Amino acid sequence: IPVMIFLILFILFSMFVGFIVLAEWVGTRIDTHGKNNFIVGFTAFMVADFMLNLLRIYGGGFFTFVLVLFWTFTGLATSGFALRYIKNLFKKKS
Repeated sequence: IPVMIFLILFILFSMFVGFIVLAEWVGTRIDTHGKNNFIVGFTAFMVADFMLNLLRIYGGGFFTFVLVLFWTFTGLATSGFALRYIKNLFKKKS
């Protein structure tokens, strides 16, 4: 059981780090000359979430599916970005 708790905390931490890296990446793609890429990327995710929630509320069941797909993709992308980021950290040390 302690190993499971450690794994759950590791997964949550890696998704948190991955979301930060993903927001930075999205912010860099939106505003290539800005210094606040994380804020731009985070704002883009929150605007997309807000719009999809409004469409889900007023548009029906299809937009619920789109919202679930959006956050599923975001979850998969954050875990992928977190693994890549952690791998690059270990590469730099060795």
